[in-house]
Amino acid sequence: MSLYLTGRALGARFERIAWGYLVAKGFRILARNYHCGRAEIDLIGSDGEMLVFVEVKGRCTDRFGEAVEAVDPRKFARLRHAARHYLHRHRVWGSPCRFDVVTILLIAGVPHITHFQHVFSSD
Repeated sequence: MSLYLTGRALGARFERIAWGYLVAKGFRILARNYHCGRAEIDLIGSDGEMLVFVEVKGRCTDRFGEAVEAVDPRKFARLRHAARHYLHRHRVWGSPCRFDVVTILLIAGVPHITHFQHVFSSD
């Protein structure tokens, strides 16, 4: 695979890496790139009985700070909007849920993954 990927292709690669990582941890992936208006959730899965909304952030360098820093309150508001839409549309409104962030630092083609669980409250 080329070292020079477009933003969209690189984002898709990070999502595939996160997918594999979460499945290896026992997650069941229910949806990928769930859209609701201008909001998108990268991955939606279940971790046992818990419904998990996952934002994936990746970087090829750490020169500009941690990838998790890109998930600011404005981004979270869009994630929460899309999550509420998903809960309503799939009739799972009362399900326990959480928001996770998976960050990937890709160095020389090797992914370094950090999984932040329950990053935001759904309230």
